[in-house]
Amino acid sequence: MQRQTFIIALTFLVLANTIGCAAYRELSSQASHPEFHPRAQEAAKLTKKTRLIPVRTIDEQPVSVAVHDYGSGTKNRLIVMVHGVMSDSQAWRFMLGDMARCGDVVTIDMLGCGQSDKPNPANVGPDGYSPNALAADTLKALREVLKGRSNQTRVTLVGHSLGSMIIMRMWAIDSVRKEHADVLARVDGQVLFTPVDVIIEDMPPMMVEIAEMTELEWTVASRAGIVRQRVSMAIRDGVTNPKNALREEADRITAILSDPDRRRAAQAMILQAVPIDLKKRELDYERAYEIERGYANVAAPTLIAWGERDPLFPQAMGYKMMSQIPQSRLCIMKNCKHDLSTEDPVGCSALVTEFVMRVSRRPCLNRGTLVAN
Repeated sequence: MQRQTFIIALTFLVLANTIGCAAYRELSSQASHPEFHPRAQEAAKLTKKTRLIPVRTIDEQPVSVAVHDYGSGTKNRLIVMVHGVMSDSQAWRFMLGDMARCGDVVTIDMLGCGQSDKPNPANVGPDGYSPNALAADTLKALREVLKGRSNQTRVTLVGHSLGSMIIMRMWAIDSVRKEHADVLARVDGQVLFTPVDVIIEDMPPMMVEIAEMTELEWTVASRAGIVRQRVSMAIRDGVTNPKNALREEADRITAILSDPDRRRAAQAMILQAVPIDLKKRELDYERAYEIERGYANVAAPTLIAWGERDPLFPQAMGYKMMSQIPQSRLCIMKNCKHDLSTEDPVGCSALVTEFVMRVSRRPCLNRGTLVAN
């Protein structure tokens, strides 16, 4: 019986790996993509300076995040880009060229991601990878960036998914907002791509699966090629136009999930994204409502963008957040799903560029809904 079970398991793994290879082969090469490849090349040619900025102390040792500066450092517009979960600052590579024409650009690797330090979640406390903590990290790093710049420099915050949630916590959490009031005073606008709401009763199944897998399960899945299989299938199914599903994106995310340190950080981010009552194993509504009430503290004009066909989070979430955030508008991006910056970087860049031009003229942003082609 044990021998038979082993053969069945081995057959499954071989089949899974074969399917994974097939899904991977269906993806497009970035090098052959007529829109994405030139954008990636343009980003690679930008002058880039990376530095590690300490944001916390663990066991009396500094913990730092990686900040990537693009530009001269002298422009009066600074665009700060915050990535989502299971990602890093490379998620913005197709938009960097356009953003650099709007101003100087800073991309930040969240703690546990990219080139930032990756402390074990067990060593940073139960909320160490929560949006609240990551919001404080980002503002501390941004304060250091702004120290060497003119007082006239104004900041545009740009986030995606969890990155947008992090930006919202900058305003919504009293302690974070008050401690970093000097930095937030420089922010005169923000563009939030799919800013996930704090009221989430059911996480997307894929997120739950990732968050709850054990180290042994990850080891087996990685060696059997199942991780690449699932990632490739998610990349393929995560875009409306199959030509925009890229192998390089699958490689990037597979590398993240195959790295124990980055994977543990991603799992913690998912588990800590919304306030959970650990005893009841359900959403802590009182804490969630308190965060929502904090959205009224957003002092900067806000553009929310949502994919028309987002399979993870419904458009209704975007409409709800628009009703809660002062000076906000909602843009529905047609023929797009969730990962907007890598599915439609042209459309995303156009939205940010137009928004920056508008806030630079400091008009009042009337609440309403737009539809982007």
